[in-house]
Formats: sequence, structure tokens, C-alpha cells
Amino acid sequence: MTERDIVDRLDELALVMTERDFLSPPKAAIRAGVNERTMQKWCERVPGLAIRVVGRWRVNPAALERLLRGELQPIPLPRHQHPRPNSKNPATR
Repeated sequence: MTERDIVDRLDELALVMTERDFLSPPKAAIRAGVNERTMQKWCERVPGLAIRVVGRWRVNPAALERLLRGELQPIPLPRHQHPRPNSKNPATR
């Protein structure tokens, strides 16, 4: 099954799920053991992980489990969007 097949299938499932079946990003972050900003980035970059409902992300719990198992992957950022090393901050060198 290709990534596109997975996304198509998740879209089909999302049509039959109601909003209460989805997780808010803060609840999804807790379930995944990551901070909320990481979850927001995943919502933006992982196809099929989340949908927008009235401008807010809602995370599909089944897709989140697949992401945590490594079955879904984020879309890589274009090279120019990667953070540049900052000589003043040793953590980014």
C-alpha cells in the first residue's frame, strides 16, 4: 500500500467519523508524548494525520497510531526552509 493509498483511505474514513471521534492537538500531543508545537507541525506536514474543522486541526487517532509506528511519514521541508545554524546558539551548530 503506497502512502497515497493510505491518505485516500484515511480521507474515506474521515467522512464517516464525527468531530468527537478526532483528538484536539493538545490531547494528541499527550497521547504521542510530544509537545503541542510538534503536534501542530505534524498536522501540517503528515498527510492524512489531521483535518481542519472550522479552522482548527482535528487529529485522526488511528492515523496518529500509524505515524507513531512509522507507517506514515512527514513531507520533507524544502531545503530553504530548514533552520540555519546560528553561531550564537551552540544547539543549532
